[in-house]
Amino acid sequence: AYSLRKWLQVHSDFHFIVVNEKNYQLNPDIRLEIDFHRMAELACELEQTPDAGRLELCFAMLQLYQGDFLPELSSRSWTAAFSDQARKTYLMAANLAAEYLLERQNRADAAKALEIANRATLVEPYNQRAQVNLFRAMRALEMKSAVVRQYPIVTDLFFNRTGTALPGEVLSIYQWAMDTTGHAMEDMLRIRQDLNAVSKNDRPGQGA
Repeated sequence: AYSLRKWLQVHSDFHFIVVNEKNYQLNPDIRLEIDFHRMAELACELEQTPDAGRLELCFAMLQLYQGDFLPELSSRSWTAAFSDQARKTYLMAANLAAEYLLERQNRADAAKALEIANRATLVEPYNQRAQVNLFRAMRALEMKSAVVRQYPIVTDLFFNRTGTALPGEVLSIYQWAMDTTGHAMEDMLRIRQDLNAVSKNDRPGQGA
């Protein structure tokens, strides 16, 4: 509490934390809605909400998450606990939101799912569920070249860190992308070879 109070005093003239009988407490003159507490409330509400209303709750949680909790104080054990819980809640909401959007099977929602899943993998690259959702979104948007580029990077990442492979669904998406992308590359190579052969054989004679 002392470190937090000191940090707040540097960034604001207002005393958010005061001392009362040798104990630190929030200034009773202000009303605060703490995003961490609000995310926890929304997570509890999510568990009791039917599927039809869950996506909006996920969006609300995603808007609240602004990254690690007090990164300037990340070495303190109490901030690490808050940050870890907030990250887990965010990832749960991000994964659910991406999955609900992909179920709608239209490009606009797939594009939104791609955005959410991509951010989730940046927050936690080793979250398998987020990586699967990212590949599902790329598949829905027919981003074949992106799948081909991303697959070896992500598989190496998981193997080097955990010694495990991604689910078979991701491999199936990669094979889908390779089947079409690979054929297209082979066709382009064959056309280039044919053009080179024509260029050599049908080159105009001197003086033509």
